[in-house]
Amino acid sequence: MNDRRPTLLEYALLGLANNQPRTGYAFRKVFEATPMAHYSSSPGSIYPALQRLDERGLLESSVGDGDTLRPKRVYTVTSEGVEALRAWVSQRVTREDVIWRPRELMLRFSFMGGLVDDDVSCTFLEQLAVELDGYARSLEEYRSAMPGHGPPHGVLAMEAGLANVRSMKTWAKNALRQFLPSQRSDGRG
Repeated sequence: MNDRRPTLLEYALLGLANNQPRTGYAFRKVFEATPMAHYSSSPGSIYPALQRLDERGLLESSVGDGDTLRPKRVYTVTSEGVEALRAWVSQRVTREDVIWRPRELMLRFSFMGGLVDDDVSCTFLEQLAVELDGYARSLEEYRSAMPGHGPPHGVLAMEAGLANVRSMKTWAKNALRQFLPSQRSDGRG
């Protein structure tokens, strides 16, 4: 058994399979026609990743309807796959995640539903807001030290990045309110 941690593509496949069993073709279509389009929908990427997950026991595959000329292989997440996915989405949010892996953070959050309880989601959002706040402060310090003369391109690019970090922090705080019991309108709080 390979103890290597799944790649981001493999986690995306696990999360999608956890939502519903799919064929390789169905995974490819998700990557072509949804906001997950930044993942390669190439058969040369998808099928080897599915095979690795199958070999590692995180997915299992079965041949579907055998009455067709080309029976389709359907991939289903295993209990080991669910546990690997749960551990991944529940990881602590770090400053490095915020700086280098914002897409991964959103992918983790998007797969939390039905996989972890609201406390884990709240912890994720709280950690995300804290790390984004710290990163925004360090960017603001850097921005204030930038020279005011010369072409404005660098300053404007820095301000765009800072605006994105601030926007993400606002989103995290608003999302957190959706999970707090006093804010729920679904009768659970």
